Amino acid sequence: MGLLEREAELAAIGAAVRRAHAGDGSVLALAGAPGIGKSALLAAAVAAADGLQVVQARAAPLEQSYAFGVVRTLFAPIRGSAAWPALTADAARLALPALDPSASFAGPGEEARHAALHGLTWLVANLAAQAPVLIAVDDVHWADAPSLRWLAHLARRVAGLRVLVLVAVRSGEPPSDPALLGALLESATAVRPRPLSPASTAALVRARVPSADDGVCAACHEATGGNPFLVDALATALSEAASEPSHARIAAFGPEAVARDVAQRLQRLGPDPGRVALAAAILGPGAPPRLVSALAGVSRERAAEAADALRAAAVLAPGARLELAHPILATAVLAQLGPGRTAIWHRRAWQLLHAGGAEPERQALHLLHVDPDGDARVVATLRSAARAAVARGAPDTAAVYLRRALDEPPAPEDRPWVLLECGLALAAHRDREAPARLREAITLIAPPGLRAQAALRAAQALALAALYDDMISICHLALADTGDAAPEVVARLEAELVGLGLTRAEALADCRARVQRARQSPPEVELWRVNAAGLDTFSGVPAQVPLAQLRRPELEREGDSLVGTVVRGLMLIYNDDLERALEHCQGLLEAARPRGWASAVANVNWLRAMAALRLGRVGEALEDARPAYEFKVEVGAPPDSLAWATAPLADALLEHGEAVAAEAVLTRWDADALAPGVLTRPILLESRARLRLAQQRPREALRDARAAATEWALRDADGPGVVGWRLCAVEALVALGRHAEAAVLAADQLACAERHGTATALAAAHRAVALTCTRPDDALTALRLAVSAAGASEPAEPAARGGDSPMAAARGRDPRPDGASHGGELRTAAARGRGPRADA
Repeated sequence: MGLLEREAELAAIGAAVRRAHAGDGSVLALAGAPGIGKSALLAAAVAAADGLQVVQARAAPLEQSYAFGVVRTLFAPIRGSAAWPALTADAARLALPALDPSASFAGPGEEARHAALHGLTWLVANLAAQAPVLIAVDDVHWADAPSLRWLAHLARRVAGLRVLVLVAVRSGEPPSDPALLGALLESATAVRPRPLSPASTAALVRARVPSADDGVCAACHEATGGNPFLVDALATALSEAASEPSHARIAAFGPEAVARDVAQRLQRLGPDPGRVALAAAILGPGAPPRLVSALAGVSRERAAEAADALRAAAVLAPGARLELAHPILATAVLAQLGPGRTAIWHRRAWQLLHAGGAEPERQALHLLHVDPDGDARVVATLRSAARAAVARGAPDTAAVYLRRALDEPPAPEDRPWVLLECGLALAAHRDREAPARLREAITLIAPPGLRAQAALRAAQALALAALYDDMISICHLALADTGDAAPEVVARLEAELVGLGLTRAEALADCRARVQRARQSPPEVELWRVNAAGLDTFSGVPAQVPLAQLRRPELEREGDSLVGTVVRGLMLIYNDDLERALEHCQGLLEAARPRGWASAVANVNWLRAMAALRLGRVGEALEDARPAYEFKVEVGAPPDSLAWATAPLADALLEHGEAVAAEAVLTRWDADALAPGVLTRPILLESRARLRLAQQRPREALRDARAAATEWALRDADGPGVVGWRLCAVEALVALGRHAEAAVLAADQLACAERHGTATALAAAHRAVALTCTRPDDALTALRLAVSAAGASEPAEPAARGGDSPMAAARGRDPRPDGASHGGELRTAAARGRGPRADA
């Protein structure tokens, strides 16, 4: 019998198929209770997918911790095709490790995860370039987390592709990862199959029980609620009953009766079918017949006969694959085992897989259901499975395996290394458990040399995860006793510590002491020079002093270090070496993009946005700042990490005349989310002060500027390449009519800028002085100095507008209704310390 009462649902799917043909990709989610007919609808869509390339998979409870299991099933049929090399060319090659860990590219765990998502999405795009694609995933609520993450990633990018993603999801079922499933469903249009009407229920019942009268059919509809699976199960039970159907028996039927019915059906079939059904349920869909027969403890011939009997009884699905006909039946079969017996069956399954040399990840699925027993083979298998998961770009799955390995537990000599591997995997997806695991690992590793190496790996992982305070703690722990550790490792560990310590006011005293020791006895690793430049930059010494350190050619080779990449780029910008900063960023991008290192690309993008803003390239700044900010929001970056992308985006939007958008970006930032003394706090306060000035809210601007001043004072920072609170305060004070206070601050800023000697700082300081001048001639002189410092040509003298004070004319700024800043060419050049823009 075909599908009943599913015309509306099939029409919705058909419309989505037509849109996919037209290049308007979408996501549909068939959602509903168990047995409502989601799988049947999905199968009908696959069967009717004329002109579409179909890739399909069905998730299973056992495989919820099988890294990219759904993805592997989706693409398995085409991996050996002649088109495969072309499909996986260029960016799509980054998908290969997810499908085969031996193809893994070297890279940090978090970056490997981003690379896999990027590559798989390009693989689908390449596939869709050949012909429209239908991606069908049944029981997606059971999909493994990496596959769910990719489906959610694809769902947000499917528009404009000839792709339809069709998933079936069971309501009320705990998913493998609620957040990831929620992210997928946010991008999907829900299609909810309805219960069958009494008439269709009667048709189903009479297909099994032709003699059923109207009363029996009505009772069946009431007992099942029109759920197609339950209707069929009840009708099957009635057809097999020795007596005529009774209303009492029908009324007692429900979901729990399915388990009783299955148990009775298996009992009637005999012991072999019962054991084969259990073995198939334990091993999961698609298990090889030889493995099912071995686990069931029956010969291959008897297992084949039992399987045929189970198919005839509608317990196993039709076809050669050994799998239960419906997940509800699998649950009913497994319900015959208690927790203890279930663990025993899974241990037997693991032993068979282990003896047969199955891949460690497949073995690990069963070990997750086995009671710990101190077995070294179990620990070794789980660690091997974790390494494969990390290579695939699935560190979260690796962490599941390694947690279980720790529960086994490992031998005392192995425990520190299992802890380290677990902590690194947890850090790769920003799990708050990571620091504790890593700290315990570092504490337990006795040899100082090995401890320092492990600590360096841990520090780099925590820094990439933006768990900055934990990273600093790990470094201190390892550096407390370096013993015979290699000097290079110690130097790198100390450099990473100081590089992040620069962002914490309470750590600066320690940073200064460590840098001073490096100045006196320079280590071979040149990274200390970047940190020395950072301290000099904050203190405001002449820019040529830190630049001499930052321009060392040896630093170009430090592409794996946070200090050698981000901190160096930041200090080049703060010291006005903007073209070199952009060259540095370009080199980092050329290394990161082919590898799919999305986090590194995001960090480079906000650095480039900062440099572009100082060069007056507002459009370029927006092009870089937006994706950096959006990426950090999408991955849930901690506030301290998100802030680095927030400030340049808000500044670029404001400079572009989009004050409302800048307000929206800064509103996401909670000032209390960043503790006092964190470097990004005054940076964001200054961005908000600039916005308040543009909105003509000088009192609020002054409040933010003074709050920033308090933060900068915590670190004794006065370098004009970094510290900008006086510039905001001067403009706010002038707007409030407090010229004398403004003049003092402007003079202080000019003194700092003259000491620093950079064009940006000098131009901004001269402009601040101009704002405080009461005589127009003095203001214009100061503005000419500002433009001269920025390298601009001599400007024409601005004329005062009616109703404007001479000071307003000197500022070259007129208020706009939306509160956006819109200055004249002279003011624009001086404000940011640059020449006029070509489009000014």
